[in-house]
Amino acid sequence: MFAPIYTCPKCGDVWHVQIIEDINTEHDEIYRIPICENCNSEVFEKMEDGIPVLHALTPEEMDMELNSNYCDDEYFPDDDDEYG
Repeated sequence: MFAPIYTCPKCGDVWHVQIIEDINTEHDEIYRIPICENCNSEVFEKMEDGIPVLHALTPEEMDMELNSNYCDDEYFPDDDDEYG
């Protein structure tokens, strides 16, 4: 499993970010903005030659990501769920 690397203006390269949604009701659009979990600055995806740089997650990091509160049940339904 891989995670994209982001560049934070204050913290440098980070891979664990939080996504916030900015809702523009005037134009009926939703913008997803990644921010640094440490300092809450907006981060930008790190690119090399137009290709996103990825971080290979360790087994511990994978377990943390899959069992975190940020995990959306829509993508990981429970066995008792009607889709499971």
